[in-house]
Amino acid sequence: MTYIVLCKLDNYKQELTDAQAMLKKPFAQEKELNDKTSRLDELNLKLSQSIPSPELSSKNNVIEEKTNTQLHKSTSVLEALHDKMNIVQSYEKGGSSKTLVPVI
Repeated sequence: MTYIVLCKLDNYKQELTDAQAMLKKPFAQEKELNDKTSRLDELNLKLSQSIPSPELSSKNNVIEEKTNTQLHKSTSVLEALHDKMNIVQSYEKGGSSKTLVPVI
């Protein structure tokens, strides 16, 4: 049992030594990272300058249109339910002996 623990401890010590040695090495892609980061900053700056405020208001209009479309759909479903209720009520008032088939 202690032998296993000692082996694990030796492994951890070796991993620590290896990790410390890697920390001393320079980052191989540091120049590439710095170049791409500065390019990203440039693009973000250009994008933030190129978006006029009317563009933002048109996005709000799209959201309003989607909301109105969803509201219209729900109104249509409600109207369909009212139509079905009217059919059932008129059928019941007529006193017919036929059976109703549910429509889904």
